[in-house]
Amino acid sequence: MSIPWYTKNRSIQITDIVGQERIVNFIKKQAENDSFGHAYLFSGQFGSGKTSIARILAALMTCENKKKHLVCGKCRSCIAIHDGHCVDVYEVDAASKRGIDDARKIRETAYYAPQEFKKKIYVIDECHMLTNEAWNAMLKIIEEPPPYVVFIFCTTDHRKVPLTIMSRCQRFVFTQIANQDIVAHLRKIAKDEKVTIDDASLLNIARVSRGSMRDAIGNLEQLSIALNNNIKTKDTLNYFGVPDDNVIYEMIQCIANNDASGLLGKVDVLIQSGVEIKTILSDISRILRNVFIYQICGADSKLLNIIEQEKDAISKIGEKIDQSSLVKIAGSFGRIEKDINFNINDRWILEAALINCLLLLRK
Repeated sequence: MSIPWYTKNRSIQITDIVGQERIVNFIKKQAENDSFGHAYLFSGQFGSGKTSIARILAALMTCENKKKHLVCGKCRSCIAIHDGHCVDVYEVDAASKRGIDDARKIRETAYYAPQEFKKKIYVIDECHMLTNEAWNAMLKIIEEPPPYVVFIFCTTDHRKVPLTIMSRCQRFVFTQIANQDIVAHLRKIAKDEKVTIDDASLLNIARVSRGSMRDAIGNLEQLSIALNNNIKTKDTLNYFGVPDDNVIYEMIQCIANNDASGLLGKVDVLIQSGVEIKTILSDISRILRNVFIYQICGADSKLLNIIEQEKDAISKIGEKIDQSSLVKIAGSFGRIEKDINFNINDRWILEAALINCLLLLRK
């Protein structure tokens, strides 16, 4: 049985983590000073690196030959944690083990000393799924655990975690991974896996994965299998049903040039190729947002989620559409999404919304 690429390429060192520099730097300092906390709360969207850093943190706490913030990767602890069968690291899926009996079991076993290593670590994934009774059962041991026990809570919705728990944890918010960071990481994996792929295809994979590195690696693997390790831009567009960015940029140029007929023609091209209405709207919104950020913060702003090749196109659009018009369009788009959800003829809603963008530019 083959190993999924996102498992095969799981980070081993804290420095391997992509797109979470602030958290990485903090963990590095803790590792170098051996000043780890007793409870952590990692929150952020799926695929942003929460469980990867949780495993690395566990390895940093138990590695027999750690050097500053680097684990050896070869000792019993490192190998067991990487392979997912360390006797002193318990990974709990709170989506399926969320009740008070499950919490009591964790509380009771936590008081027993580690079997092999110097720490006993509980990684509780999707912890927001735990019931209030379960949280209450664990509250005391989270607040005052034995010196060898560490809790690492991971969640995609920290708002559902009780404040009494949050106040007892070191909290880290994981940001969405930027497309350019995903592209760079996928390029390395593609080279290792002997996959021929261009940067435009890598960018399409990054965009359809919406900031999730795990999904991006999985999507790259799917394409490589389907296309015999030879992936071209057209293949990614057809496989995922996403619009060609060149067409989206042409649509925005039509808006900027007040070309209503050309704009509707581009919409028809995308719809005939099987692209969903919401995807078209989302991609137009993404590019216009980048134009807005470019105008305010400049070409080198970290707020821009574009690759180098897009900067020239973004700049040219910004010369024709001013900030006040972009603000009006943003407000209009916010209402359009609701209309599409509740209207039978969503194509007409999209077409009318885009023509409205032309009207807003005339005012």
